[in-house]
Amino acid sequence: MAQKMWCNQLEAETIHRFREIYANSDAYTAPLKDLADKERIERLAAQALYPEEPELFFEMEKKESYEETAGQSLSKTRQRDALLFHLSSRISEGEKVVRMISCGGVDDGKSTVIGRILYEAAGEDKRREIENNPIYLRRDGTVDYAMLAGTSEQEARQGITVQVSYSGFTAGISTYLMADVPGHEEYTGNMAYAARSASLAVLMISANKGIVPQTRRHARICFFMGIRKMIFAVNKMDMVQFDREVFNGIAKEITYLMQEYHGCTYQIIPVAAKAGDNIGKKSEHMPWYQGEPLLMAITKGQGEGTSENMFYMPVQKTVKSSQIPGKEIKKRVLLGQVQGGRICKGQEILVYPTMKRAKVSKLYSFFREVDEVEEGQPAAVELDRELDVARGYFLAKEDIFTPAECVEADILWVWDDQLRLGTRYKIKVGTKEITGAVTKILYRMDVNTGDHKYAEHITKNGMARVELRFSEAVAVSPEGQSRGLGTLTLWEKRGETLLGYGNIVKTVSDEVFFEKGKMVTRQEREEALGQKAGILLFPKKAGSEWINYVERYLLHMGFHTIQVGEKDSRERIFRLTEAGLLGLLSADEVILPDFMGEEPYRVCDLRGEAFSQENLINIQKKVKSWVAGMLC
Repeated sequence: MAQKMWCNQLEAETIHRFREIYANSDAYTAPLKDLADKERIERLAAQALYPEEPELFFEMEKKESYEETAGQSLSKTRQRDALLFHLSSRISEGEKVVRMISCGGVDDGKSTVIGRILYEAAGEDKRREIENNPIYLRRDGTVDYAMLAGTSEQEARQGITVQVSYSGFTAGISTYLMADVPGHEEYTGNMAYAARSASLAVLMISANKGIVPQTRRHARICFFMGIRKMIFAVNKMDMVQFDREVFNGIAKEITYLMQEYHGCTYQIIPVAAKAGDNIGKKSEHMPWYQGEPLLMAITKGQGEGTSENMFYMPVQKTVKSSQIPGKEIKKRVLLGQVQGGRICKGQEILVYPTMKRAKVSKLYSFFREVDEVEEGQPAAVELDRELDVARGYFLAKEDIFTPAECVEADILWVWDDQLRLGTRYKIKVGTKEITGAVTKILYRMDVNTGDHKYAEHITKNGMARVELRFSEAVAVSPEGQSRGLGTLTLWEKRGETLLGYGNIVKTVSDEVFFEKGKMVTRQEREEALGQKAGILLFPKKAGSEWINYVERYLLHMGFHTIQVGEKDSRERIFRLTEAGLLGLLSADEVILPDFMGEEPYRVCDLRGEAFSQENLINIQKKVKSWVAGMLC
């Protein structure tokens, strides 16, 4: 099989993902949509240049695995891998892949507009094939364009979108991959996932309804996820008799809405998707509209240039160059994907965080030695001298990033459980994985209006400005300067569950964080831990086994605990509660810190309970009820 001399964006993403997979396992089972995918996936896996040659197995993927959900367990991660592999196989014609999303309110016609775009972009032969295929036809014989967009028959009949469905068309050297995303608020996580890699958003507005809260929420999320080009398609103009004044009123509202989003370009186009007005060509029903039709607006100016001028490349893995076909010298090569600017042979680079300098002696891309690699493409970099470089490091053209342990960030929370202060999460910035915790919620943002409100925690689909503290210093950048090092994801610490997305606003110095040496209070410690200090009292006759049982029960619920000895002084108990901990104490009589007398809810008195197997459920209920009120 002849090797292609270039690689489109989806293939590059697949290679990037294979490196991530192989960095964490010795074998991987790649899900197949059909057997035709196998050869292509094997080739892309080989181009990941992984020296240990992990075993690659295949299995047929079930249809339901295409559903994208906000909660990303290990199985859901596998499903998204399958989606990426299948998309890379489907999009193979154009060198450039432009990713876009379609979103809007319920019954605004998202899927119909996407289907109409596909129909208009298709050639005459393909159109006749669609018109003669009963799968795409309604009972009256007309084309149901929503079915062309990949919408399931059940969704099409209900007029809603739940899953993210992908479809595409080719124009020039570019392939346009369109994601039809759900508009319902409960599927915000699905929308955010699809928007993360898109460069264009088409937002649907129904002419007979105008701007709705969903429109405002979708525009905010699209901008948050990095989309800087939006097209507002005012659909169903036929339902308002193509009235120019109705369109002008909606356009005025959109203009006011977009004043908040600096650096974002947008267009407003009146369309009637079912009849094809202003989709592929200008509408005869709206001669007053002098702009371009929707399809032209989508393809105009896409796939041009790079988005960032400064070069940087997170390192995914270090290998030996002998892994590259035809190379025998075993010299270290750094694998990664160029995320900004370009890297050239002979260029001097800086290694973060060691701040060591070196020159690029050789560059490889897709098994070939090259002189330069552009943004978005995987690269293998050989340096002119040996340096200590590992996964999580990154290369940059110059000293442009500052390591920080604390940042201010905007968070979009997509998980069912609440985001709470002090809870430790796994955080990914580029290829770097660290632990960290939200130490302060500055304010919650109303996703629909943008208003700032006080909040003690963040619920599913909420947005907030927070202070985030890392376990170590990490080289980061404000999102406005660098998309790759200014964005992060939050994961469940011990699993593979995706909890939220974040944009770094600025770094926070230690001097500001600790408020210039001011003494840390119990309240601050409690906020950092996400719990209030308290004491659980046990009778002496309870025994250590019961105390151990209750402590483990609390630990599993995420609380920070410590056992207090019977002979511990009042001063020691005071110190432990000042640290924000839940103390477990076995004593018939005890003198508690003064503030606990003023706040009696901080004490859970179990001394009157019968500690027996028969009374276990009652003890659990009492402890659970008490700690529910101890959360900050």
